[in-house]
Amino acid sequence: MISNIVLFSDREDVKHCIAYLRKKGVPILYIVSNKLKDSNYNLEIRKNIVDRDYKNSILISYYYGSLIEKKIFNRFKVAINFHPAPLPLYRGVKCGVHAILNEEKKFGVSCHIITERFDDGEILGKLEFPIDDIETGYSINIKSRKKLYDLFKRYINKYIFGENVNMYEILDNISYNLSSPTYFSGKDFEKLKCLDGINPYSVYAKKIIRAMWHPKYMDTYYTNKKKEKIYLSHTPAEVS
Repeated sequence: MISNIVLFSDREDVKHCIAYLRKKGVPILYIVSNKLKDSNYNLEIRKNIVDRDYKNSILISYYYGSLIEKKIFNRFKVAINFHPAPLPLYRGVKCGVHAILNEEKKFGVSCHIITERFDDGEILGKLEFPIDDIETGYSINIKSRKKLYDLFKRYINKYIFGENVNMYEILDNISYNLSSPTYFSGKDFEKLKCLDGINPYSVYAKKIIRAMWHPKYMDTYYTNKKKEKIYLSHTPAEVS
């Protein structure tokens, strides 16, 4: 029997998970976040976890940006990470951007057992959804966030309450273009922002601009002769 949950998260999205757990009557023992200003709080929680036995508890990582140490996740009955991309192919961050560059026709979200490596471990569930030629990295992110919360609820209902819940929705009629598991880092994402040496109106550049598009800020740029960054303000309609 599960006695409580410990949540690791750096995103505001976790508030929906917290509300759902409270609605279902599942106790939350701790919430750990790199976003908390009080770093001593996180350190104290980590110390408490290492010093105690949580064999009747579940550790859930939900949009948590750091690797969780083995000495921590080993204290729990099970430790699960919810990843906003389809595993095992798309590991790391900003995977929706890379899915557009790879001209994928589908994307998805996953949950898996936590190991000592990022986005590794046995996959427990995956929900896929179709994407089209006018998607942006932003639009894929919005869809992924909704699907990930859906997967979270399914996990809670299946593994805590024993309900007969389907943890997989796979679009078998569509294949991924990415052929092997790949880890996409923050550095990979940063490199995509600079279009120096690329015609900003070429098909390839337009694909990058669409993948990087966000309604609140501009990411893609080229550097002029004065070494100034000139940001490109294309909208999805202009680059489709």
